[in-house]
Amino acid sequence: MVELLSRGLVCPYPTARSRAGAMRWLVNRARTAAARRSDSAAFAALVPQIAKAYQVDESGHATLSAIPTDPLNASVGLITTVRDLAKFDAALDQAVLLRPETVIGAWSARVGATGLPQPMGLGWFSQIVNGQPVVWHFGYTPNASSALLLKLPNRHISFILLANSDALSAQFSLASGDITTSPFAQLILSLLR
Repeated sequence: MVELLSRGLVCPYPTARSRAGAMRWLVNRARTAAARRSDSAAFAALVPQIAKAYQVDESGHATLSAIPTDPLNASVGLITTVRDLAKFDAALDQAVLLRPETVIGAWSARVGATGLPQPMGLGWFSQIVNGQPVVWHFGYTPNASSALLLKLPNRHISFILLANSDALSAQFSLASGDITTSPFAQLILSLLR
């Protein structure tokens, strides 16, 4: 999966500066020595450019934190830039990566086994805020980093926020599926009323 993401989804552009699987990707892959050397060199070139991770305490004091080595999953393990993530976002909107009906399915909330609506489609949170559909995803690595990708599909607007601390996600219970718990999302959405 990591190789497919890096080669096809994350890095379809020759200038992409993104890698899936973060540090463990370089260690745990079963690939040829030549491929490992090539990928290692590409990743090694990115390492000095990676934003340093910080842990921020209750008083707002920031302390340098280690770069996490978590494996790739839906929340962590991707090293990217805002520009590369914007290219990925545009490719989703332009049906380059997925068929339109697949995107609609991903962005449509599901009904759970209990018959109640769930906050997620296929991998994306989906809800109505101020009468408009909002789809979103977040990343959270405790004491290291966080991310928020918020889309208003009917208005063709996307917002990408990346942080080198967990402050975009840690305190807001985003996994419960309500984007309005995030003050960052509240601000963005209030500006678009």
